[in-house]
Amino acid sequence: VYIDGFQCLKNLGYEFAIVRCYHSYGAPDTNAPHTIANAYAANFTRVDVYMFPCPTCAVSPQNQVKEAVQYLDSYNTTYTKFWFDIEGSQYWYDSCSSNQNWLSEAINTVNSLYK
Repeated sequence: VYIDGFQCLKNLGYEFAIVRCYHSYGAPDTNAPHTIANAYAANFTRVDVYMFPCPTCAVSPQNQVKEAVQYLDSYNTTYTKFWFDIEGSQYWYDSCSSNQNWLSEAINTVNSLYK
């Protein structure tokens, strides 16, 4: 989203954005740092990020989270919270316990990075 798009949203009363920082195919979203900067440039008061994880990719949950955070950090990006976008059974394992373990590891990694 460009600055003028965020300015339009701001004029409609919005002040908060959640920007994708990681793709479901297992890579950082290269648009995220610029989109976050654009939201702040339009005077949004809060910007969070969300990760669309890839549990079935070859990359561990720890490394996916670290990739996302390191990419954002490489642009000195400021955001308030780190969210997970959990959707679509096609992205996950058939085993509920495997999915719980994967997500727990990802959450633990985020928590360890932000203490």
